[in-house]
Amino acid sequence: MGNPEFTSLDLGGDPEKKRKDKDESGKETRRAFLRNALIGVGATAAAAGGFGLASKFLGKEQTRDKEQTRDIEPPPVELVEDRRAYKNGDTIDTQAGAVSVEGWKLVFDDLGMKRFAWHGTEKGLAGYSFRVKDSRGEQWGHVSHYFSDQNPISSQPANKARRLGLDHPYLQLLPDLKNPQMTLDLAIYDSGQGELLERVLRGTNERKKPQATKNFRHRIMLEPNIYPPQDREDMPRVCSESKLDHKLLQPVHELHRIFSQFQKPSPVYVVDGVAERIPGQISRRDVADHYDPAFTYAVVSSRRFTDPRFEREGEEVACHEIAHSVARNAQAEKKSLAAWKKMESVHEQVRSNTALTSLFTEEDYIKRPHVRAPGQEKLGHPETNPDELFASALVVLRYYAKEFLNRLQQFPSRERAGAKAAAAGVIGFLRSMNANGETLKRLLPELESLKQELEF
Repeated sequence: MGNPEFTSLDLGGDPEKKRKDKDESGKETRRAFLRNALIGVGATAAAAGGFGLASKFLGKEQTRDKEQTRDIEPPPVELVEDRRAYKNGDTIDTQAGAVSVEGWKLVFDDLGMKRFAWHGTEKGLAGYSFRVKDSRGEQWGHVSHYFSDQNPISSQPANKARRLGLDHPYLQLLPDLKNPQMTLDLAIYDSGQGELLERVLRGTNERKKPQATKNFRHRIMLEPNIYPPQDREDMPRVCSESKLDHKLLQPVHELHRIFSQFQKPSPVYVVDGVAERIPGQISRRDVADHYDPAFTYAVVSSRRFTDPRFEREGEEVACHEIAHSVARNAQAEKKSLAAWKKMESVHEQVRSNTALTSLFTEEDYIKRPHVRAPGQEKLGHPETNPDELFASALVVLRYYAKEFLNRLQQFPSRERAGAKAAAAGVIGFLRSMNANGETLKRLLPELESLKQELEF
């Protein structure tokens, strides 16, 4: 592809009105591989065909203070919309570089970005900004760059895809189960906006926003690969980035359905690691399992299912993450607060005692040599906070109840009392959400044995 031409670009405004989202409510913390990544400069030529033009007047709503509104409201800007919907395996050619769709990932061309920086400065451009949003308007990535010979801002995100000796930044996306379409917006800024763009990217509190020279919008259609609901009362609960055998996901779907009898859990996303294309081989880096309370989704690595290191690995990790979502969602809805206070109290005992921490750590129950991937955390860390104690203890009591009770018998009386209180706290929190014994037994098959020992 040839070098991009910038001479025809006209001055414009910000591509879209600033939208309130969860970042403004104080929940700005995000997993690095999903949110708020800054990537370096990029570029390849823009695609010549398949584009439609649409003009929009984009700016903040009028306020009573007309002078203030005049300061912050940008002029009309031309929005160039690409009518094509890009799917897995497609490449989007943009003026700021090629972007490939790989499953639920957007991978940016490292060499193309460098070319854009070289030619952009020659043409009097100040930088660019990518924004990725889902169908609800939630922003999933804001990757930007300001280039200057004197003091460039050139940060890279933590996520890199290795391609023949180059590290290509990528954004990990998750599709909305009802509408998996997302948009990739590109705003390009000229030198007149350089100073303001630099201040914004450095994190200064600016009322005025830089005005884009031109804006491009591309549509991305992600494929959820949803495990099918089993009846009319069922719903989508688990989906995967790549197509997995339904037999692998069926236990997670059923587990999610059981949890929903206590509190609505967040959907489970089974996410692939990133392929590293190295001459002569292709390897794959894993993705971190986690639950994001701000965006209410649970993420589990697909390798837990396709290449498990022990039996039921995928199911057990999913159970841990779903338990997180149940606890957080209950707290957000102000449910079972008294029972959760007890969880917070017993956590103090577990956190300060190594033996109790081990008793509620999943990894310490695995029956085979357990080799973790480089940089991968062990399964379970109940000492961290009450949320982690609840999730880890629930996995232990569901899958390893007999071993748990055997180990408990060997504890000195004082530590045994602390262990009983912690286990009873977990079960008490569940019962506060649903006291039905049969439902609780579906989640904890050894409930009767636990009742006898824990005396609750």
